[in-house]
Amino acid sequence: MGNTLKPSIVLASATSSGIINHWHMSTQRVMGEDTKHRDRGNALNVIDYTNDGKKLCVAGLDRNVYVYDDMDNRLFATIHSRGLRVNGHVNRIFSIRCHPDDSNVLASAGWDGSIKIYDIRAKNPVASIAGPYVSGDSIDMYDDMIVTGSSRNKNCMQMFSLS
Repeated sequence: MGNTLKPSIVLASATSSGIINHWHMSTQRVMGEDTKHRDRGNALNVIDYTNDGKKLCVAGLDRNVYVYDDMDNRLFATIHSRGLRVNGHVNRIFSIRCHPDDSNVLASAGWDGSIKIYDIRAKNPVASIAGPYVSGDSIDMYDDMIVTGSSRNKNCMQMFSLS
């Protein structure tokens, strides 16, 4: 009989020092470490997988959203405005959420008081919503709704329509 490997569960983590780790859950060991963000002085604040588990999205201090192909750790896209219609973030990103039903859509929020909506295929922001001042991982999406937690004293929790 041939040697068959059991499928393993892998967890990805990002650190404020700019390191992305992939952990093998059954052995609780680091399978791989990506230090390119650390080497450029970029602190990573958030990480999320697309709903199909094929892409890993990270963001932080430098205001860009990085999308990686999770199979080979290849950078798929660096997303920020390129002088197009919708500007990217102007301050650090503290929250990112991939849409639970559409692997091409994600949203981010941070210290600039805005939510940015991205289409991974377009590789730039496609919409912007003024609103929350986000200081932690506090954005979620469900169907057509985006829910955010803000560090303001009033209207701490806000809901927005994705459409």
